[in-house]
Amino acid sequence: MSRFFEAFTLIAVSILIGYACNKPSTIGADILPDGDIIGLSFTDSIAPLSSTFRGDSVKVYGPSASEQLSFFLCGELQDPVFGTSSSEMYVQFGLTAKPILEDPVIEEIVLSLAFANSGHSGQMNLPQSYEVYRILDTLSVIDTLYSNNVFPTSINPVGQLTGFVPNVTDSVLVDSSLLSPQIRIPLDTDLGQELLDSLASPYFLGLTDEFTAFFNGLNLRPVAGNTAMLRFSLSSIYSEITMFYRDSSGMAAERESVAFAVKSTSVKSVHFEHDHNAGTIANYLDETAPNPQDFTFIQSMEGVGAKIEFPELEDWEDVIINRAELIITAAEDEDIELYPLPGRLGAFRKDDDGNLLSITDVGIAISNSNLSLFGGDQSFDFVDGRKVVYYKMFISAYLQNVIDDRFTDKALYLIPFDRGENANRVVLGGSGSDRYPMKLNLTYTKL
Repeated sequence: MSRFFEAFTLIAVSILIGYACNKPSTIGADILPDGDIIGLSFTDSIAPLSSTFRGDSVKVYGPSASEQLSFFLCGELQDPVFGTSSSEMYVQFGLTAKPILEDPVIEEIVLSLAFANSGHSGQMNLPQSYEVYRILDTLSVIDTLYSNNVFPTSINPVGQLTGFVPNVTDSVLVDSSLLSPQIRIPLDTDLGQELLDSLASPYFLGLTDEFTAFFNGLNLRPVAGNTAMLRFSLSSIYSEITMFYRDSSGMAAERESVAFAVKSTSVKSVHFEHDHNAGTIANYLDETAPNPQDFTFIQSMEGVGAKIEFPELEDWEDVIINRAELIITAAEDEDIELYPLPGRLGAFRKDDDGNLLSITDVGIAISNSNLSLFGGDQSFDFVDGRKVVYYKMFISAYLQNVIDDRFTDKALYLIPFDRGENANRVVLGGSGSDRYPMKLNLTYTKL
């Protein structure tokens, strides 16, 4: 990006947040030659205050494609720091076309779910177990669903896979064909026969609504004690239910199959649970740790986030923020290979109703299709031969609003981007940390 365009963009930010109308704006001063702006000052001595807050539910499904997840989590983590976290999936299936069936007899029914290429976490080398239940309630395509929504299911499972070690990278051999990495769970043949009989009925026309009326979908959940969180791609052609059957004339008849795919119009949801009391984070959430501000914690799903306040700035007056750069460093973590760090953090504020809203800096970056204007992505340097991971974000417009007393709740809230489809987490140096200091670099003009 040219320096002129970057300066133009930053000046546009000031216009959008209303300062250019009544104050001489110097946003963009950091890219202008020294001496071009009179009274430009810098400080890195502002001391933020940090704490950790419990997360809220995540929007996981809406009627439009933009309101739906790209990947879906299912599993359980036993994290010594963050405690126990689990996720289960609710999936609706669709029928592509009405099959021609003549008194069919089920042989086998299999649920297959394609693994995502990345994003798995936990102890993947240990055996995992899953159970499948039938959903008993209608999943409506016009509803909006959140990660705290649950649906009634059958009392007993209709399928299970016990003690398997997930292999998320190797192809699977099925009927002499190599298929993409996936999990395959055999389902009860009674369910398969019921579905075949319904499809073979002369009253069944093959309409999508007809099919979902008598088959609401499946609920996949981990068995308690699992140690891995698997990530699935439900948009894959390999995510489906496949039934194998013959007609009633005998086993000599040709074996046929019919598949029920996860369609783009299918309802797909996840439900998260967290028990932070099972991890060391509990002492920081209730502030019983010896120095609770030494660390702050961020976790995807409905986990936790970092709350950061700047009380010193609330008393500032007649100041224009030219550039505000917040840098937060990840603490050393021996479990980082099992529990990956978030790729990018998002920054939010709370409105008067307690809802999280993206700060202006994030909105401007997204509207310009240039997230580097905000930052928040994972970066690293090597210090004394040690890799140091940090997150850097630009919060100039947000801090200007704090100084101008535009918010009732002036705290900054950090949570991961795409937290509904990731199971990552990070321990960050808090405002009380000597080794992993939280730092604010502030360039400003006093009017």
